[in-house]
Amino acid sequence: MNANTLLLSRPEATEYAPYYDKYISLIRGTDIIEILEKQLQDFPKFFSGRTEKDGELRYAAEKWSVKQVLGHLNDTERVFSYRALRISRNDKTPIEGYEQDDYVRYGPFEQCRPGSGFYLCSQCHHIAISQPEWRGMDSQRCCQ
Repeated sequence: MNANTLLLSRPEATEYAPYYDKYISLIRGTDIIEILEKQLQDFPKFFSGRTEKDGELRYAAEKWSVKQVLGHLNDTERVFSYRALRISRNDKTPIEGYEQDDYVRYGPFEQCRPGSGFYLCSQCHHIAISQPEWRGMDSQRCCQ
């Protein structure tokens, strides 16, 4: 291992807001870069056989479509990536929230195809973050 290599481990419960445990506990393994790379391979396979009609599915009239859920995941990845960047740069200004319903309402998600590259780009950004940038991150601030 060289000086630029950083070993990442599963965060301790004190390092994030309790709300996020329901998500963090679902992740198997401890190497986040490896997990994200695997998701980049698995995601297109999962959605490759889906149709436009599948993407338009809503389990209730007032709920988001599958396409909108995927768009929300993409937006949220971008928001959290930006938070991680700010934390890694020791930015002490308060981290603002975002209104997810407005993001979905005004997003172009209904024009996107499930499984298209649009839904993969934010994960590529996470993988591209150099590992030294993760050093000293306060994940509690990122997960507000």
